Amino acid sequence: MKLSKRILAVLLAAAMLFALAACGEKDPATNNGASDTEPAANDNVDDNQPEPVEDDDFEPSTFVDFAVMSFNNREFTIPAGTDIKAGDNMNANHGAADAIRIIGFQGHGEPEGGFADGTDSTWQILISQNGEFWENIERIEAEFYLEGKGDVEAENISNVEKFYQGGALWSFAWYNDGDNMLAEFSEDNGGDGFHWGNRMKAVWDFPSFVDLHVNDKGLSREDFAMPPTPEDPEDDASDKLGGGVNKFGLQIQTDNPVDDISARIIWTDVKIYVRDLDLFKRFVDEVTEVTGVEMSEGAMNSVIEVA
Repeated sequence: MKLSKRILAVLLAAAMLFALAACGEKDPATNNGASDTEPAANDNVDDNQPEPVEDDDFEPSTFVDFAVMSFNNREFTIPAGTDIKAGDNMNANHGAADAIRIIGFQGHGEPEGGFADGTDSTWQILISQNGEFWENIERIEAEFYLEGKGDVEAENISNVEKFYQGGALWSFAWYNDGDNMLAEFSEDNGGDGFHWGNRMKAVWDFPSFVDLHVNDKGLSREDFAMPPTPEDPEDDASDKLGGGVNKFGLQIQTDNPVDDISARIIWTDVKIYVRDLDLFKRFVDEVTEVTGVEMSEGAMNSVIEVA
């Protein structure tokens, strides 16, 4: 009997030790303060799959202004079954017209009250269709995301792709690259579909745009490089035609045949790669002098000279 009590005491002590040890262990699922329904901070979480953003207080804003061009956070509505152009420059009927705004002689850069010398803005040698400026641009890289307004589902967006358009001397040559940026989120590529807030990166490669049209459409490299030039040099009221790029941006499409789709584009990073930084600065100074538009503070840090 005494032996049995001794054995029982040993077993009880052992049980208490095991219980204390168990209490001393930390639950790895709550080690970082997360609940048992949330992933731990070191779990394999895809940072490219943020929660949908619902911002009822959204205000249109400028993300960065390089003076020569700016990238702006804007709302847009895609009519059912169609697309809009984010960066259409002058045509507000096509959606987020100034999500990418290029200062140009079409009128965007004209200050309130007109120019000091009384001339019309169509006579200003600025950026849109200015071949000298665009010949200096190697590429532009921009990161962004889309968010829906209200209860609009992200699956209503079916295509996001880049576009380019040359100037008048280049017959306003248009090119959609056909590369649907939403494909990276598809199940075929290991994703779980496109969601509002997915980060995307667009790279506009302007030399490739030129190469494509010189080879396929027989357009002239020399005409692309031309600054805005009077149609009739003898007529002071003559319109100007230019080479370079008239506009560039993103085509955003919905296949929803019934409902208009309202959303927003939000930029998170923009970099401009140039061949000659001093030449780029010269155009910035000219735009500021003519229009009064100035660069955002620190924007020049995102203009990078390449060899």
